[in-house]
Amino acid sequence: MDHSEQPDRWLDQRRLESGLLRRRGRACPVFPPRFVQRTIHHARNQSGNREEPYVYIDSNGNYNVFVPSVQFNSAGTTWANGQTPGSSIPISQFFIAQPTNSATQINAQLFLGKNLILTPGIYNLNQTLLVTRPDTVVLGIGFPTLIPENGIVSMIVLPAQGVMVSGMIFDAGIPNSPLLLQFGTPLGPSSSSDPSALQDVFFRIGGAEPGQANVSLPSAATTPSWMTSGPGAPTTATASVGPTTPPTLA
Repeated sequence: MDHSEQPDRWLDQRRLESGLLRRRGRACPVFPPRFVQRTIHHARNQSGNREEPYVYIDSNGNYNVFVPSVQFNSAGTTWANGQTPGSSIPISQFFIAQPTNSATQINAQLFLGKNLILTPGIYNLNQTLLVTRPDTVVLGIGFPTLIPENGIVSMIVLPAQGVMVSGMIFDAGIPNSPLLLQFGTPLGPSSSSDPSALQDVFFRIGGAEPGQANVSLPSAATTPSWMTSGPGAPTTATASVGPTTPPTLA
């Protein structure tokens, strides 16, 4: 199996089934069944795009996480001329967390330089998850849900350089939190050639449990980062939201 072909095909199928298909460029159009009314959006020649990391098994049976490279002025699929550009990270460089792991345990692994995989479930956080290392990958499997306790911020990402946060839900808790995710800070390192990215990340206030938050994601924190989302995710209901940057089509 050529792992370079998997992420976009999976995303295409998922988005097709949910009723809205979003594609980069026009090189490889995907046509939905005739009996279903669909909408296809094309984003031509994007100035910048970064696909979501994903887990794959190599020819030796080892698990890895593939991190696609940043694409500039791109259109169409990333595998049209061969394997998707990017790099592989061995699974040994990840801490694979479960909801039974405490925030202290997770932060200790991040401090040691590990990347992070969050397995499915609800993570009740009594401590902010702190990402301080550039190029850290924080990958959710099965849309894990992060709920803050005691009015804290669920996650703070200090560097806006190469950090990937994808595939998770930030759910508000009780009491009120000032915000749910701080993504990049003015004092943190940043890079226009290696930007950080939020992918398939969703925010919810008043979902499965009561919750309060002033702001889900400060818009100023996302520069020079990109935020992408797909349809079919939990509806975002925020009590108060700061100005937002329009998401790119992926």
